[in-house]
Amino acid sequence: MSPNAFSRIFSTAVNTVFKRFLLSLIRTTLIYIIALLFVHLPTFYYYITTLGKDDRKYEKQKRIRSQLIDSSDPSSPYRAVEVLHQLQTQPEDQLETLAVIPDLCLQRHADKETLGVREILDVQDETQPNGKLYKKFLLGDYKFTRYSEACDRINSIGRGLLSFGFKSGDKILIYAETRPEWLLTAFAAFRHGLTLVTLYSTLGEEALKHGINESEVKIIITSHELTFKLDIKLLLIFIKGRL
Repeated sequence: MSPNAFSRIFSTAVNTVFKRFLLSLIRTTLIYIIALLFVHLPTFYYYITTLGKDDRKYEKQKRIRSQLIDSSDPSSPYRAVEVLHQLQTQPEDQLETLAVIPDLCLQRHADKETLGVREILDVQDETQPNGKLYKKFLLGDYKFTRYSEACDRINSIGRGLLSFGFKSGDKILIYAETRPEWLLTAFAAFRHGLTLVTLYSTLGEEALKHGINESEVKIIITSHELTFKLDIKLLLIFIKGRL
């Protein structure tokens, strides 16, 4: 074999080995980088997305939230710096009374959901370790009402109240558990200028009678479950499901 041929063979072998080594090195490096990114990507993402936020959070924590109304008088009360010189009297310019809240919600969120309610599927008696018996409620999924539907129900309740001949200033009593109908009836009363009186549904018979007599309401709006506490001679509107 001539020296030139041997040199070419040797050079080719070296190049082949070097290329294979280089490709193997590149492949191993890429695999290592991919594995490293896969393991630490959540950490990298956290640092990237929170970059600078800790500083802003620290500055927000250090900010002055309240000050003395009168800096020269240590006994003067503290007030939020946003309303240091004058208390805020209403959340927005459009909100002058509670009665306009449903209309404002209808304008802004007509198709959005509100008033989520879970249906009671079953009620079970459960004995506690101390011997007391509690009722355990098995609840279904939430069912929501849209703002447009809620406003329609408020209008319907309002028309129903007016059909009894009530006028602005008349007192009505809502005696019911916490439920959507409670809030809808309250807004209907606000809309027509009726004075709203409320009593806790957990009150005993004597306390209930006292509250009704003292408030001199013209009508009692209650739920079917609470009618047993009321005198049959009282005028009732039963809230059963949807009004």
